[in-house]
Amino acid sequence: MKTPHTSCARGTRVRVVLRSGEVIVAKFVERTGKFVLLEGHRLRGADIRTFGIKK
Repeated sequence: MKTPHTSCARGTRVRVVLRSGEVIVAKFVERTGKFVLLEGHRLRGADIRTFGIKK
């Protein structure tokens, strides 16, 4: 299973679509080994379908 690029500058507003179909728009905090930390969310990298900067 391929995973998308999941990192950007801290504080950037991002739009994340999960494999379950849920859409999350939040500020990026950091990328750790397994997880992507957004403001108010902790997501596994494998659960992310798309990750993009929200303009």
